[in-house]
Amino acid sequence: MSVPRQQRRPPLWLLGLLCLSCSCLGYGKTQVPECKRNLKAIFTAFMVTQNSPRGSEPPLGEQLGPLVERGNRYAYFVGEGPLEQRSGKDAQRVAGAMGVGVDLFKFQNARPLTLRDVPSAVAAEVGLHGTCPDCRLVAACAGDTDNKPLDAPDVWSISSEDRVIDGETIPAGQPYHHLWDTDD
Repeated sequence: MSVPRQQRRPPLWLLGLLCLSCSCLGYGKTQVPECKRNLKAIFTAFMVTQNSPRGSEPPLGEQLGPLVERGNRYAYFVGEGPLEQRSGKDAQRVAGAMGVGVDLFKFQNARPLTLRDVPSAVAAEVGLHGTCPDCRLVAACAGDTDNKPLDAPDVWSISSEDRVIDGETIPAGQPYHHLWDTDD
């Protein structure tokens, strides 16, 4: 005996697809790859520049814009200072920029973030330390992944040297998650 077509249950794959598309079930976590990918790109560009025979300065601020594609929900920091603004169709290059702001053109209701929104212990580490070529870079990203502007943002960082955070050794080039935005 077959079940009438109207009484059949939807296939399980359809229910799974609906669950994955629901923003209430971890949407913020799907944005994390953007941050980690861009931090690794910043790290790689820094290391390539450090190891180049020309001995040129590492990519900072104004050179950071091309590394971070448009449509970014996170702001990126390589030091204290102004950010490349992305509130219009074209990015606004800023002299002395030390990072890239959230793409407010694409995400018009997003929260603009600065280094002041990052926990002070992390913000104090962000930047170029020492004299190049014997220098180290700590870069960070911050994003309001849960769309709650009154709480702390999601924060990650990466360093060109090994570092110890809360007793844990973090290898060079490995992003470290300082603060999870979606924890209540």
